[in-house]
Amino acid sequence: MKNLYFFFILITQAFCVNAQTDSKIVIGKIDSIQSKILNEERKIMIYVPTSSAERNYGKQRYPVIYSLDGDENYFTMLAGTVRFLSTIYDPVLPESIVVSIMNTDRTRDLTPTHHLYPPEDSTSGGGEKFISFIEKELIPYINNNYPTTAYKTLTGGSLAGLLTMQVFIHHTSLFNSYIPTEPSLWWDNQTLLKESEKVLTTNRFNGTSLFLGIANTMEDGVNINTVKKDTTDATLHIRSILKLKEVLENNKENGLNYQSQYYNNENHATVGLISQYDALRFIFKDYHLKITKKDILNTTINLLTKCKQHYAQYETDPPATLINDIGYWCLNEKQFKTAAELFKYNLNRYKESYKVYVAMGDYYAAIDDKPNAITNYKKSLAIEEIADVRKKLEKIQEK
Repeated sequence: MKNLYFFFILITQAFCVNAQTDSKIVIGKIDSIQSKILNEERKIMIYVPTSSAERNYGKQRYPVIYSLDGDENYFTMLAGTVRFLSTIYDPVLPESIVVSIMNTDRTRDLTPTHHLYPPEDSTSGGGEKFISFIEKELIPYINNNYPTTAYKTLTGGSLAGLLTMQVFIHHTSLFNSYIPTEPSLWWDNQTLLKESEKVLTTNRFNGTSLFLGIANTMEDGVNINTVKKDTTDATLHIRSILKLKEVLENNKENGLNYQSQYYNNENHATVGLISQYDALRFIFKDYHLKITKKDILNTTINLLTKCKQHYAQYETDPPATLINDIGYWCLNEKQFKTAAELFKYNLNRYKESYKVYVAMGDYYAAIDDKPNAITNYKKSLAIEEIADVRKKLEKIQEK
């Protein structure tokens, strides 16, 4: 827990340092959409990476993480985790948009079947209608109004975990990745759990990822092994989740990229933060592309193609900063052809960025092409006056 505390401090500091506007800390904003399917206005909290407003590399597009059962605490936690892991020195996941759907009638929207237990749940069973809202109204709205890529993740805990599983089992292709934490699979006599057993056995899930987070909801004297033999209602929740875990592990041939984690020291309320962290690390475990000096010097490897193919699995382009860094590494190692290819790739994507012209200017300067170096430095300065670039231009004009 001590390590988790310090992690939370770090992600909080990330916002404090990088997301200030007029001395105010800005994490995201509240947007809304009028739903014809639900016949009501739905509010959503949205975090968009701050790099979307930066001029260094122009307009960028991002994968989207959709969070069910949205509230301010959960939104702040998830957005902070995403920001921290995607903007550290060696990012381990892509910068992403976070969309948190705020509740109106929680039980209605997050339950796939109508069930009268407890009595106040008389509105239950609207899950499929809510999924239709997400698919036909919310996702198109987000795609039309925010800089998105096609890669989407769905996450939710408790009843929201139940609906996350409903989407995964019955609408698999709607999202690329799923993070059900503490899903309430006990709901309606384990109806969805029983359906999951059949679907996970017969269907294929190639290209889809799922991380199952499990908390310790057992009373003293019961552990993760002995609880499976219990038959009381008190353990039905965790027994249902453990049954799903068993089914998932017994059907590894179905192509699903799957991992689960049991958190003995976390309860139903506290498991969200650490589970989301581990889930994102798992889903994007191969995101970081490691390039070595051997790769730089190996002329049989096309580094640009390698980068494109690697990031295509997340339906996103290679980060502009990575391409730029590799390009300068190639320039330093006198791999001029490769450096030019990488720099031109960034130039074609971000013509409004001053940095891409600086890189091209540095390339032409390195190969003693003075006219093209001057042209590119001037183009950079026309976009933004940078002292170091001005010095480069003046130095090469003196030669």
